[in-house]
Amino acid sequence: MEIILSFLNKKSKKMSYLQSVKSSWDEIKESLKSKYSTLKEEDLHYAEGKEEELYKKLEKKLGIERSEIDKFLKEHHQAIQKMGKK
Repeated sequence: MEIILSFLNKKSKKMSYLQSVKSSWDEIKESLKSKYSTLKEEDLHYAEGKEEELYKKLEKKLGIERSEIDKFLKEHHQAIQKMGKK
């Protein structure tokens, strides 16, 4: 039982990069649609707790790995934050 609880605690503490950028999601979503013209609004619907589904949808639709998606998210989130500080 302890092993299961330990696993669940680790899993719930693991945050996806999507969760950390949700405050900038609208701007990032527009950047994604601009870079990847095949993406539609419904492809980019963000629902809290459904991050894995969104990652899988993007991986399949764009043919890229999660690490590439995270890199894009990180770069655009940082750029948005810098613009907000000016």
